[in-house]
Amino acid sequence: MTHRHLVTVLLAVLLLAVSLLPLAAQAQEPSVGVRIEQSSQTSPEEKLRYSAQALDGMRAMVEEVAQLVGAAEREKNMAAIQCFARKLTTMRALLEVSESSVLLLQQALADGKLVTAEHEYRKIAVASSKVQQFRAEAAACDGGGGGEERVTVELLSSPLSSEDETAPPVFTETFGDQPLETSPFQ
Repeated sequence: MTHRHLVTVLLAVLLLAVSLLPLAAQAQEPSVGVRIEQSSQTSPEEKLRYSAQALDGMRAMVEEVAQLVGAAEREKNMAAIQCFARKLTTMRALLEVSESSVLLLQQALADGKLVTAEHEYRKIAVASSKVQQFRAEAAACDGGGGGEERVTVELLSSPLSSEDETAPPVFTETFGDQPLETSPFQ
């Protein structure tokens, strides 16, 4: 096993282990949907506490993916770098929106504007959920297509001849591997 392969495997195992840690916390905490549905019954102190915890969690996940970008850069794995970078950019934007929302939440609660506070609290809860989703997607960025599922189909135009039983397939096509700079929405 090469050093590069060993580092990649260790990073994948580490990322998996870290991603499983929140499962214990999620078992105790309500899901985002439940949290949003119950947000009108949540006290201002609970909203502020959750918002601070959500920001801390998002910062940790952003840092985790940033470290993965660094590891991919050291390995010069361009596909993984691009995949991680796309996820990281979105995660950072969501973190920035959440940081602004926390300030707006605090101000709204101080001014007694409960509707505005509710709106900002919901934004933070959704952003936190999306950052978790993007972190999970980043875990699939192994450099082999940006975390997308790949299917390889091999077609033979004729059976292998008796002369050469090790002949390669005549036609090989890979599906599900888009160029890195394209989007299905363009």
